[in-house]
Amino acid sequence: MATVRRRRQDRKEVPTSKTDKKSVALIRNAAAEMLKRFLSSSILHFLVGATICVYLGAKWGMQMRQFHENDMFFSEIKEVEREISFRTEAGLYYSYYKELVQARTWTDGIYSLMYDNVTEHLRTVNIIERFNIHQEIILGTLYRVLPIQHLVEPVYFYIDTVFSLYGLYGMTLFGLSWLLSGTFLGGVVTLAFVFFNRGEVTRVYFTMALRESFAFPFIYIQLGLTALYLRYNVGSKTKWALLSAIFATTLAFVLFWQFAQFILLLQAFALFAVQLVGIASTKKIKNLFLIHVASLLIVCVLQFGNTMVLQSFVLSFITASLLVFAVQGSENIKVTSVLNGILKVVGYGCVTVILGFAIHSLAKFIVNADSDEHITNFVKAKFGILDPREMRDFDVLLYLCNEGFIFLPKFVLDNMWGTFLLPTYALVLLMGTLTLIVSVLVKWHSSSSNGDGPLLYARPDWSYLLVQTTLYGILALTTRRFIYLWAPSMCVVAGAGICNCTVWKWAWEKVKAHVVVGKICQYGIILAFIGLISYLCLPRLTNDLQQLREFWDPDTVELMEWIKNSTAPTASFAGSMQLLAGVKLCTGRHVTNHPHYENKWLRERTKKSGQIYARQSAAKVHAFMKEIDAHYIIVEDSICLSSPKPEQHCRFPDVIDIYNGHMPDEKVHADYAKGLKQTKTPRFCDEVRYLAPPYRKRFHLVMENRTFRVYEVLPQK
Repeated sequence: MATVRRRRQDRKEVPTSKTDKKSVALIRNAAAEMLKRFLSSSILHFLVGATICVYLGAKWGMQMRQFHENDMFFSEIKEVEREISFRTEAGLYYSYYKELVQARTWTDGIYSLMYDNVTEHLRTVNIIERFNIHQEIILGTLYRVLPIQHLVEPVYFYIDTVFSLYGLYGMTLFGLSWLLSGTFLGGVVTLAFVFFNRGEVTRVYFTMALRESFAFPFIYIQLGLTALYLRYNVGSKTKWALLSAIFATTLAFVLFWQFAQFILLLQAFALFAVQLVGIASTKKIKNLFLIHVASLLIVCVLQFGNTMVLQSFVLSFITASLLVFAVQGSENIKVTSVLNGILKVVGYGCVTVILGFAIHSLAKFIVNADSDEHITNFVKAKFGILDPREMRDFDVLLYLCNEGFIFLPKFVLDNMWGTFLLPTYALVLLMGTLTLIVSVLVKWHSSSSNGDGPLLYARPDWSYLLVQTTLYGILALTTRRFIYLWAPSMCVVAGAGICNCTVWKWAWEKVKAHVVVGKICQYGIILAFIGLISYLCLPRLTNDLQQLREFWDPDTVELMEWIKNSTAPTASFAGSMQLLAGVKLCTGRHVTNHPHYENKWLRERTKKSGQIYARQSAAKVHAFMKEIDAHYIIVEDSICLSSPKPEQHCRFPDVIDIYNGHMPDEKVHADYAKGLKQTKTPRFCDEVRYLAPPYRKRFHLVMENRTFRVYEVLPQK
């Protein structure tokens, strides 16, 4: 029977043999080799890159929040001042979040949004159908459900969510550039451009509640996923996971922004183009188009049959493209020569566009919707297609005079030139476009259908992004507000282009440099470039961060507090669209019109409400106010007494005068002035201040400060 005995204290150690020593040495050498491989492996590269990506993305989101705080002193101002700081339509959207959060129950809040009679006085509106406010519903629901009410104020939960989303946005731009360039340094350069071109990349730090603030992060996530899908041929499970992610981000993008359909149309053009020249497979483009259609139709359902989605041209164009693909077959176009390729591309392209217009016309006829006719007229007027007299249309003038819809000013391009973004982007875009054209021509010339093809035929992700950013650029150059869509893609293309590992490898092979020397030179040049733009731009960014301001608008605060304390909860107000959005948010009172302009009935209502700034008699203005049942009118001297600018006719009083057929205060072109008449009737907004008898018996001054005058609309005698 075995027993355990005490160990002898005088027992000697057995000497280690030579074989054991060799084993230890082998193990040590193997460990050292494994460590060496790890340090030079893609795993370490990924870990370092991912860490930098998360850090810089989060840093950008926090910096946007810091700029907002520095500009507003948001943490210390009163609640009414915080609400007033939500400018124009942003205040309107935020009011629905506030309404849902403050409702007695969640069900009551949703019911009040579906049967709203405050936003458009005398009319019950389904806000969920009319506006893209699902993000407010999601955030309002989360705030009610999560146990955070005693920790976070509703307004901070809202804005911090937006800024966190922009942190994710920054990570997405980093990741997309990394994917295209093959190195995380591409992401570093991209984020450097983003930081130093803040004013062109985003406006979230001063208008965070705009629809684009929620939508842009998702379109760029979708853009990155689409590039990934086009580049790699993955297994079935991975493919469906990738397509599901593309679908989710596309759905969020379309759901969160009323203008998403126009951006999705540009994406459809870009995808169709890379398919047409044979760079991307027809099957992949079909899958992406089906995702777009599914997203649009689901959004239509979620918005209770919103007609703007059903009659959107992107839906018609994709339908036409799918029909052309069905005729074309599952394979790409067969090309036998360069001339044959050009003729087929032009032919298929023209047929698809014409078919798209035919389907679009049919859809508009079936739906019988006219919500977007003002946009069509604006586009025609912008490019001089409309007759000068047709350009006097009220809606067209409002858009032409809106700074967000003018051609991109030169100083914006100058700003991007000074940070090296524009020259870098232009160089990469030029070289990439030439390479893309050469790739297509070489492929067509060789008439080869085997292999990856030359140059960019092996990189459909790059080809697609080059076409996409070009379309974004055309849109931004013609419509200023879309600079915030184009500039991020500029940062990605510029960063990924100068850091592209394939290009650097080709360059070092041409000069027959050693691989290690080439890598050292590549990283050295890239780091030197980052250092150069940081040296030039970082002082300005640091100085901007040190600028401390405070929101200060005592006249508007006084107005809102007077309305809240001195008028009935059901009182209705007429005035400028921008101001009434604030009245709706801060006081909850009924308003006659608002800045969300995608509705024909509301556009007609705005023309009537705007008569307070026209050359109209007291009797006519009173009749208009009674027609829209306005109990009070708010007159802003900043609008009424604004100085004319020759040849621009962009003051609101002049716009309303032109609409009424009156000659404006500003000088206009002879052709433009045909049909306009001079009138001796004084401008109502100015004349009413003196309360002469015709005015005194119809309007009563109830509140006045340096900026605003509020008049009660008296009953008709």
